[in-house]
Amino acid sequence: MPHFRDAVTTDWTPEQAFAYLADARHFAEWDPGTEESSLETASPGTDGPGPGAIFAVRVHVGPPTVTLHYETVTYEVPTRVTLRAVHPMMELVDDITIDVVDGTTTVTYDATVTMRGVARVLGPLVDRGFAKTAEKGAAGLRARLERPR
Repeated sequence: MPHFRDAVTTDWTPEQAFAYLADARHFAEWDPGTEESSLETASPGTDGPGPGAIFAVRVHVGPPTVTLHYETVTYEVPTRVTLRAVHPMMELVDDITIDVVDGTTTVTYDATVTMRGVARVLGPLVDRGFAKTAEKGAAGLRARLERPR
């Protein structure tokens, strides 16, 4: 099962980091694997992100692109957001935690891909491709969080 975890320290407040990362419309700003992202369904009772919000995220999966529908399954302001996408070939879970240690905000991004159905036989190939994609995404996230908000 492909898995990637990285931690980034930033001068952003936990509230700023949470608001930015909980809104998957920002994915394309820092993740080179994301072509575009939009809010498909707002969180109930709001016009934006929150519990139950669904984002349409168009990502590169090798040469082709696929639209994944990420649902916000955990929304704990300002410490944790979990987004989950289920596709016929895979399930993706992005778990983002935000901690403050000695006055410094640390964002930990933990991403897991679980292959589904017949696609499970592709696991070893997906591992390699996912690692490269995740490293590029982590570099983009690091660069974004190092810039002032």
